[in-house]
Amino acid sequence: MAKAIIWALLYKNINDNLQIPKNIISVNIGSNSWNFKVIDLANKVKDQLKNTKIELNKFASPDKRSYKVNFDLFKKLGGEYYPNRNIEETIEKLINQIKNISLPDGNFRNSNFIRLNHLRNLINQKLIDDNLRWLKH
Repeated sequence: MAKAIIWALLYKNINDNLQIPKNIISVNIGSNSWNFKVIDLANKVKDQLKNTKIELNKFASPDKRSYKVNFDLFKKLGGEYYPNRNIEETIEKLINQIKNISLPDGNFRNSNFIRLNHLRNLINQKLIDDNLRWLKH
């Protein structure tokens, strides 16, 4: 993702010969080879975290939406910024990075590492409003 952010910041200087207006572009960032069902991705993570158990809610309604995304435009425009790792390498790297940041044991879901908790704390501290806009002090 960091490479994609760098690409987006540099985009207007990357190629002056494109037919697309430089200030108006919408690009799906990712790789066509990385279109997965959530369960397939969960199983790839499980393959690398041997003692992991996946539980599915048997009573949940099936999600019939399609999340398959086309990344052809980013492949064409992104050049060296297009993803070049496979999903297994990326999962391994993420696992190692997560292990290195010392997440809280046992009470992770109540920590500020959960975005919703952090936002609630910012609202309670009156730093942002209910629309998640920063308040001026």
